[in-house]
Amino acid sequence: MESRLRVGMCRRAVGRLRSLLAVLVVLAAGYGTLSPAVSWASLVSAVLPASRSVQVGDTATAFATVINTGSVTATGCDVSLPSPIAATFTYQTTDPATNLLTGTANTPADIPPGGSQSFVFAITPTAPIVPVDLDLLFDCSNTSPAPVFSGLNTLQFSAAATPVPDIVALSATLQGDGIVRVNGTGVFAVATVNLGASGEITVSADTGAVGLPVQMALCETDPATGACLSAIGSTVTTTVNTNATPTFGVFITGSGEIAFDPVNHRINVRFHDETNRLVGATSVAVRSGGQAQVTVRTFLGDAETPAGAGVTISVGNTEEGVTGDDGTLTFTVEAGRVEVTALLPDLAGASDSLTIAPGAHPTVDLVMESYGLQAETRLTVAEVQYLGTSENQRILLGYVWP
Repeated sequence: MESRLRVGMCRRAVGRLRSLLAVLVVLAAGYGTLSPAVSWASLVSAVLPASRSVQVGDTATAFATVINTGSVTATGCDVSLPSPIAATFTYQTTDPATNLLTGTANTPADIPPGGSQSFVFAITPTAPIVPVDLDLLFDCSNTSPAPVFSGLNTLQFSAAATPVPDIVALSATLQGDGIVRVNGTGVFAVATVNLGASGEITVSADTGAVGLPVQMALCETDPATGACLSAIGSTVTTTVNTNATPTFGVFITGSGEIAFDPVNHRINVRFHDETNRLVGATSVAVRSGGQAQVTVRTFLGDAETPAGAGVTISVGNTEEGVTGDDGTLTFTVEAGRVEVTALLPDLAGASDSLTIAPGAHPTVDLVMESYGLQAETRLTVAEVQYLGTSENQRILLGYVWP
């Protein structure tokens, strides 16, 4: 049964990780976004499933994906437990296309810039372990460890002296990106398999330590049709036999604005046995839904000189396009809190944050300042023509033209 888990999980872990990069990559790229390029390696990571619960002596496996968001190769990358527990721990690289093992056990791997490496790791408890949120250390010889985010790259783990349910759960959102959008209401699905003992399971949903303006309800569903098999309520209690694969629907009703913060703003679905022991968990990011149209106007040096064509406009880590001759760009984004950045590569940049309501059409003015060039810097006409700078961009840089 453990081998069945390998199918698709690494690819799902990459999908969840990509949904975080809008926040995490901005943190890493802050060293070079509006300054001359710096070479470094930097890591982010994700783990699936989010929970395992086994009997002492049995092995629990889970999958991890590590992405190098930096500009140089991350060398000697491995997975470990930062704190000892009553268990043995091993890891090995996998092929993300097939999820088959590659290399040899406990052997570090190199990750190229912008690349990823998938791993499987195994924990075999030697004594009972009460439920604990295990931190995992994803580190390379030339990086700092990947930042730890509970429920995203940690593992809820426990071990019992007797057989216990082990609910492996994966969530699915409508757009397949691990984010549920609440525009009045929102919905997502949870698929499970019980790799442990049969038992009575209570399923519930919560927002963790962060209070959000949402109400949550759920039901057990028909895997073929998605229709509710149970009443919709705050919890669902059902008997889940060994190897059974029940599915659940989670319904969200919003009563206020939810900013896009995929690390902290999450809906958790938890599975407890009849002793109230946590035996399974999964989660999705949640944000306000709806879309808005944004017009960005870019200027150089002051609010009167349009930047012209060729300025790259990004929202978070997503490039929306480049400005036209009038220095403007109009595009559609998800409503909520966004950071808009204008960048003339290696020359100038600016950014601003704002909250956008669904259906709104705000105009954002970004006045870019030059950076990264010293006063004595001179470029030949041919070099500047190669850069493709516009007349207004040349004025900003202070060049004298024949």
